[in-house]
Amino acid sequence: MWIPTPMYERLPHFLLLVGLIFMSTVMYLGLEHPQAPMYFGSGFFCCLWSMVVFSLRLRHRRPVKQPGAQRESVDQSSKDSEPAA
Repeated sequence: MWIPTPMYERLPHFLLLVGLIFMSTVMYLGLEHPQAPMYFGSGFFCCLWSMVVFSLRLRHRRPVKQPGAQRESVDQSSKDSEPAA
């Protein structure tokens, strides 16, 4: 299933907003309400899932710097540029 890029990028923000709305609904209805645990659990799950998605995207998009990776690429480029004897 393909999701348009603007919607895909805003999904963690939307999930966080939904989670906060569910949790604030519990505060509005009161803890004695029979549906309060369900609302709170759903809100907590939405907030937690939005944090997981956001952190996974951040980790995937951030380049991993390896100490020897740049040195090897410099060595390869110098070998390619040397004239053949």
